[in-house]
Amino acid sequence: MKNRNKGLFFVLIIFALILTSCTTFKATDLAVLKNDTVSMKMLGHFEREIMVPEFLGAPGGANLLNISADAMDQVIQDVVWSEISAKGGNGAINVNIEYNAKIIDMLAAYFTIDIFSPAHLIVSGDVILYE
Repeated sequence: MKNRNKGLFFVLIIFALILTSCTTFKATDLAVLKNDTVSMKMLGHFEREIMVPEFLGAPGGANLLNISADAMDQVIQDVVWSEISAKGGNGAINVNIEYNAKIIDMLAAYFTIDIFSPAHLIVSGDVILYE
């Protein structure tokens, strides 16, 4: 019985670690439009996740060599505009940007002694066609 309780406790700890993540930045309900819109048609929802390589720091946090730090705005714009183009729209609303570290990122940082500290960027929103 005692070994069974230890096994159950171990399984619960592993399950909790798998579900662990750390969000360090989140922006919600942003809009990407060419002009002010009067009427619009919803064309679809998108969600895209990108791995962000970082070095010498905490995953999803401060890093000494964040090779993408000054390029993140362009990455986000490229993701949103590629989704707009793919769906045949000319704008996006309800754009959400989330920057976080997942358990796999934390494990990569742990096993490399924080030399490689990746994170994930998640961009989602709704593509529209406005007139």
